[in-house]
Amino acid sequence: RLHRRTRSLERATPHGYPIACGYHSSRLDATASTRHRSPILTLAMTKLPAYIVAGGKSTRFGSDKAVALVRGVPLIERIARQLSPCAASVTVVADEPDKYESLGLRTICDIHPGLGPLAGLHAATVDCRQSDWLLLASCDLADVKPAWIDALSAGRTPDVVAVAYRDGEDHSARPQSLLALYHVSIRPIIEERLAQRRLAMHRLIADVPAALLPLPDDWPAIPQFNTRDDLARYLSGSE
Repeated sequence: RLHRRTRSLERATPHGYPIACGYHSSRLDATASTRHRSPILTLAMTKLPAYIVAGGKSTRFGSDKAVALVRGVPLIERIARQLSPCAASVTVVADEPDKYESLGLRTICDIHPGLGPLAGLHAATVDCRQSDWLLLASCDLADVKPAWIDALSAGRTPDVVAVAYRDGEDHSARPQSLLALYHVSIRPIIEERLAQRRLAMHRLIADVPAALLPLPDDWPAIPQFNTRDDLARYLSGSE
């Protein structure tokens, strides 16, 4: 079923057409919109450009968590390696240009520094030229698995501009916005929210046409490393 709260606000996309007949909020179950499955199966086979957001200050972690070591490998390099087999390209969005070039990672800079992951997503939509869709991932993810990316890719339909997992069974559950797919036509909405300092990523997904999927069965208990304790617990549980 498609649930919509239609708004009168019209938004033109960078491609010159309106976002899903105007600007409205929608939620799609993973089983919905079967009429679109054939073209979407084709889409799902196409690798998308991936962008890793790493522009935060890591205040709770105490240092730049992107370079925290996980079995001898910097966390951001580890995520890039996991993304590479299922991505057309991997780019880091950081607070400084070339910040992670020493790790062999192409790095671009936030256009609006200091405004969190939403600014990182904005920079990604500006940089992305090879596809209408991109994958956004946080630098502090515990794991990224190809099957998770495949499921997100299969969730794309012409009706939506974002595809994400939802954190729980309830349809009002918060989406996992930092491992999600976004259509580049979402950029004008992001720019408006940045100007208004409405920076919450989960609220962005709630306010645009989005497909929300159930969490994978193998989703980790600690999906992100916000603190050093999170990382320590993950390492002790996986050894």
